[in-house]
Amino acid sequence: MRKIYFQRRKIIIMIICVFLLILSGIFCFYQINMTRLQNIENSLVHKSEFYKLMYRENDFDFIKTGEKELENIDIYI
Repeated sequence: MRKIYFQRRKIIIMIICVFLLILSGIFCFYQINMTRLQNIENSLVHKSEFYKLMYRENDFDFIKTGEKELENIDIYI
């Protein structure tokens, strides 16, 4: 009787530990992803406005954004 009770407790503790390990892994992945995104944003601080706009645009809007920037070049000069 005592041996069965100990085995059940051992299995429950193992399940809880595995669950906590999975949660900590998800939290670490989230933190790494947020840190990566912050580093990308911080690297854009010293870049030109044109580079920042091009970085945020997808490939299809690249030419349109470039045309808008050429029209607004007087503001930068």
